[in-house]
Amino acid sequence: MTFTYRIRLPLFTLLVIATLTLSASAAQMIGYWESYGSLRLSQVSSNYNVVAVAFALTGGTDNATISFTPSVETTKQLTADVATLQRKGQKVVLSIGGQTANNLQLLNAQDIAAFESSVEGLITKYDFNGIDLDLENATLSLQAGDNDFTHPSTPTIVNLIQACNDLVAHFGSGFMITMAPETVNVDAYGTYAGQFGSYLPVIHGLGGNLSYIAIQCYNSGSQYGRDGGIYTQGTQDFCVAMADLLLGGYPLANGQLFPALTPSQVAFGVPATAAAAPGGGYLPPAMVLQAAKYIGSHISYPGRIYTLSSSTGYPTFAGVMCFDINYDQTNGLAMSKKLVPYLRTIGN
Repeated sequence: MTFTYRIRLPLFTLLVIATLTLSASAAQMIGYWESYGSLRLSQVSSNYNVVAVAFALTGGTDNATISFTPSVETTKQLTADVATLQRKGQKVVLSIGGQTANNLQLLNAQDIAAFESSVEGLITKYDFNGIDLDLENATLSLQAGDNDFTHPSTPTIVNLIQACNDLVAHFGSGFMITMAPETVNVDAYGTYAGQFGSYLPVIHGLGGNLSYIAIQCYNSGSQYGRDGGIYTQGTQDFCVAMADLLLGGYPLANGQLFPALTPSQVAFGVPATAAAAPGGGYLPPAMVLQAAKYIGSHISYPGRIYTLSSSTGYPTFAGVMCFDINYDQTNGLAMSKKLVPYLRTIGN
């Protein structure tokens, strides 16, 4: 349904309206765009519903203030390009972190304030739809004795939850908070300590403020599924099993049960090409599509071992994340072209 307004609304209000309109189609094609690459943001394919601008990093000496300086285009050009994509119905979020950034530490109230203030400034400056948390390596790690995801005690985790919820309160319910954790940060079936399961209290603490989480099904060691089986990257089973940890919920090593998320909050991530994931996990587009169809429509694939928690599938699951758009572009958009026709037929 389309509404026409004859009053001037602030830009962020318009972005909220766009966000709510797009949410009618649950399955999204999500991709990361390299702000340090050669592709202009305005050149990103319309195959992608959500574009995560990579990467914003911590600046200064406090490990809490977030800074972002694009290198492929000027601030003025990027601001214009963000608006261009949004006019086409695409959402643009600012991704914080990345593989080489592991020093975000919100240790106290001063750090929370620095994080919130700097992020608010960047959102206002570029008119992003929200932020993405791509906090890898040991950025989020549970302290000894922190063994209850419903009541975390690790300061960096507790404070990150507060900061993200504060940002949603500041900008409104249309503000997006997305995540792309590594598998180890979500899978606590075998161990809940350190990095194992460190994202779980954040996921739980954000609740409905979490737009979606796209688990990185690549650059990973073997992981447990919710059924206790061990699955290896580079297979459809691995993608399905990792997504199903959150679609179906699963028992943690500490005896707690992590509850299922709303399906529209759960996506899975794949590399666009083998070169995009030096640590492995690449699947040809046709096999990624098979994994997506099993999750979304319960259509099986040859050699399947893993059994999805739902006997009918999750047609409103969030979709597929691709790392990254630049690699997909150089490969003739092979990944997104293969997935988009299916993703756009489900969840409506």
